[in-house]
Amino acid sequence: MGKRRFAVTGEAFNAVTTVSRYDSHGVSSHTRGWDMGVKVRASVDQRDNSEVFEVWTTGGSNDSDEKVFLGKLTNTGWYPA
Repeated sequence: MGKRRFAVTGEAFNAVTTVSRYDSHGVSSHTRGWDMGVKVRASVDQRDNSEVFEVWTTGGSNDSDEKVFLGKLTNTGWYPA
């Protein structure tokens, strides 16, 4: 098994616990209110083994589908959609 490359950590305001998830291939997080949210997907670019983060808007808990692709963050910078 490869190194644990990615981690997702979740905390709620005024929370007493933290939840974490580790993976070597990629992770996704969805932070949301009822009507809007943001989804971030982290993965490995197979061409050069670098980390890639894609950011999307969502309709929140009311509609969690990805709506608008905002951009991509790589080791060379932020690339807006």
